[in-house]
Amino acid sequence: MNSLVGWIVGGVILVGVGLLIAMLVFFPSHSDPTEMTTAPGALDLHQMTMTLTDVLGAEPTGDGNAADDYAKALDVYRKDRETWKALNLKMVNAMENAVVGDVEKDLMKQFADHCHDGAKKANMDYCVAYGQKPSIEMEQADSKALEKLCECLQTCLLYQQLVVKDSAAAQQIGKDMLVLGWQVTKERAYPLTVMAGYNTQGAACERLMEIYKSDPKLAAADTVGRLRDYRSQVQTVLGDSQHLHGMWTANPLAGDFFNVIDNTKDPAWRVQGLLGLGIIKFRSEGDRGDRMYTQRLLEKYSTSGTELEKRAAKAAKDFTREEYQHIGSLEVPEP
Repeated sequence: MNSLVGWIVGGVILVGVGLLIAMLVFFPSHSDPTEMTTAPGALDLHQMTMTLTDVLGAEPTGDGNAADDYAKALDVYRKDRETWKALNLKMVNAMENAVVGDVEKDLMKQFADHCHDGAKKANMDYCVAYGQKPSIEMEQADSKALEKLCECLQTCLLYQQLVVKDSAAAQQIGKDMLVLGWQVTKERAYPLTVMAGYNTQGAACERLMEIYKSDPKLAAADTVGRLRDYRSQVQTVLGDSQHLHGMWTANPLAGDFFNVIDNTKDPAWRVQGLLGLGIIKFRSEGDRGDRMYTQRLLEKYSTSGTELEKRAAKAAKDFTREEYQHIGSLEVPEP
């Protein structure tokens, strides 16, 4: 009897060891995350409590993709980059003494009109409209394009406010700039574009406060205060969102990317994590667990999830070894 029990116990142990070995061979564990992504609140979604309605009275409700209009505005910039660069500098430096020619006036009107059309619409899908193939650098290209839209809109605003001295026209451009930033943060495409969207909203608040202080009849008595509160919340959210930016490093850690993709409450950071797997898949070639989990995530999100997640996963899958070897020298497309 004792012999039989011994054989049974030995068999159970042998089967258990076999299963453990099989698990390690066929389902190896992947790297654990660091405090970067496990700290309390690190994976939270940081948003404002104030709304666009609090400062503008309403949110845009128009149909269509606002990004189509912003892409047209960018095309106006691309047609004559050098003229725009000179004009941007001229308005910042000369201000009310700036001498603006007919060509520059026409460019500003086209640009501002396209942005105004975009600001009437409730939603945007910026990455499609920008017209670039999704790639590891795409979030940088999109954020640069948004920064250029903001810069040129401010030039249009300053021209109306200081040269033409049309405060109402300047006010409309400021509102359009605020809506642009709001649309971008609402879309939450990438962390960099979200930051650009909040920065655009903050700049718009500054410009609108200046306009209302110089021409109080354009706004209700409490408008400047609400704009000030809104700008303060923008700055708070930007500060609260900084923790995960440490993931952008020359030595990305697979466990942190996995944790962000699996557990973040911020869709922009999930997209960023998926894009980062394009680099992780080459860095983790020597770690079977990381390699298998990377492939599992890329397969999952290239066929499911949001459209942005699918695009990000596909971009990471398509990221080549040659691109990886030259990652530090890859140039981000100009707006």
